[in-house]
Amino acid sequence: MAGKNIAARPALWRVLYVDPAGRNRVSTVKSQAEVDALVAELASQGITAGVKATAAAWRARFVDDAGKEHAKHFARKRDAQTWLDAQTTATVTGTYVVPNAGKVTFKEYAESWRTSQVFRPSTAALVELALRKRVYPAIGAKALSSISKTMIQKLVASLNETYAPATVVVTYSYVSTVLKDAVENRRIARTPCVGIKLPEIVKKRVEPRTTGQVQAAAKAAGDRLRAAVLLAAGTGMRRGEVFGLTEDRVLFLERKIIVDRQLVGVRQGDPVFGPPKTRASVREIPLPTSIAEALAKHIE
Repeated sequence: MAGKNIAARPALWRVLYVDPAGRNRVSTVKSQAEVDALVAELASQGITAGVKATAAAWRARFVDDAGKEHAKHFARKRDAQTWLDAQTTATVTGTYVVPNAGKVTFKEYAESWRTSQVFRPSTAALVELALRKRVYPAIGAKALSSISKTMIQKLVASLNETYAPATVVVTYSYVSTVLKDAVENRRIARTPCVGIKLPEIVKKRVEPRTTGQVQAAAKAAGDRLRAAVLLAAGTGMRRGEVFGLTEDRVLFLERKIIVDRQLVGVRQGDPVFGPPKTRASVREIPLPTSIAEALAKHIE
């Protein structure tokens, strides 16, 4: 903390009255004797006054790391010191939370977080959809500070009734990330996403298509997409990688394909390329003769 102290605030009395001109007046005095004298003086002028007293108190204040001052009043000095010590301890241990910061709703904070991230267009769309369709209806209107572990577990259980385990796990990861960010920004003291039980993702056995099935699919796709079907089946390339493959990435003489980008969208009729899904996805793939022939025919 940049600065902190405790100061005594003396008792004060406010004498309220309306002067002869009809204007509201307030006079602040520091003793009962002064109150009595002022009220008597006003009464001699035919003016009725009201009195409001403010009890003596102790004002504890500190300035947080962002330079903002926070203060609170207490009837006893030891209570003021206890509160100030608690704020100091929270700052040192990293659990300090900006007062009232947790009142912002999950949706408000999540949208601020989402729009500030650097996502690929496809990932940005997935995150927006997951939060809007699966998360906000359940906890979007909840204040950050009110979200509990039980609430998060109920959300996961509810999603598990409708969606596949992988979808539930991914959606939960977005929620967890948002709340972790809220902790780092001192909106909440700790994240409720601890010890949450998630559905098990059972990996299904991959069964490669037979040659006959691939040929049938290629024929059904038509001449324009025949090469794409054979390329995907013969190399294991992802859909975006297949659609993002251009002639300069196919090395016919060296019998290999360079995968270093994928198609992520189309803007005003022009293809938009982006990096592969992961860094490990940048690779060179052997080019089988049958696939090379299909690509060569497609290029013609």
